[in-house]
Amino acid sequence: MATNFRLPGPTPLPNPVLRAMQRPMIPHRGSQFKELYLSILSRLRAVHRTEGDVFVWPASGSAGWEAAIVNLLSPGDPILAVVTGDFGERFAKVAAAFRLDIRRLDIEWGRAVRPEQVRAALEVHPDVKAVLLTHNETSTAITNPLPEVAAVVRDHGALVIVDEVSSAGGLPILTDEWGLDFVLSGSQKAWMCPPGLMLATVGPRAWEAYRQSTFPRFFWDIASARTFASTRTWC
Repeated sequence: MATNFRLPGPTPLPNPVLRAMQRPMIPHRGSQFKELYLSILSRLRAVHRTEGDVFVWPASGSAGWEAAIVNLLSPGDPILAVVTGDFGERFAKVAAAFRLDIRRLDIEWGRAVRPEQVRAALEVHPDVKAVLLTHNETSTAITNPLPEVAAVVRDHGALVIVDEVSSAGGLPILTDEWGLDFVLSGSQKAWMCPPGLMLATVGPRAWEAYRQSTFPRFFWDIASARTFASTRTWC
């Protein structure tokens, strides 16, 4: 019997994806994988509309919150967490776990944040180094006006860190045009792939912040990820 059960994810897998999963496994150090990985990174850049770095990790999309924090920030850094629902709340909790100095902008659930609200919050907290944003808030299904909000954040001089777990692949992502510094997503939603992959884009300002960051990191280190990507191998 056919079902029509709708949920944020994991999403149903299209038949071409299911057929691809039936292919024999290939070694992740071999030439066949290198060709595949290079094509994946190229297509991810096209979807994200970026000339910058794109990385893939074996992980849940939620791991992107931690990856962004440990690569771009340092303990005690002041950040603004824009909370428009449960996943914005979770992003803020990860920031708290890493001892960041969190200033919150809480928006009534079911409503999108407005650029002027972000501007006002940054005027109250001029020392903010990064703003944590959720593009599409899974828990309430609202989409925040990312291009307009990102412009406000960049005008302030802060980093734009974006959770696009439920929007990447389903809504436009103009990473370079909108000036997004770090964009994270997961394979199990609009990408319509099995759970287990975390995807991230890293822009030029993010690399500058990386050089100043003092958090310890190993698996999530974006410099290591870039080395792996340049040699078309995986971690």
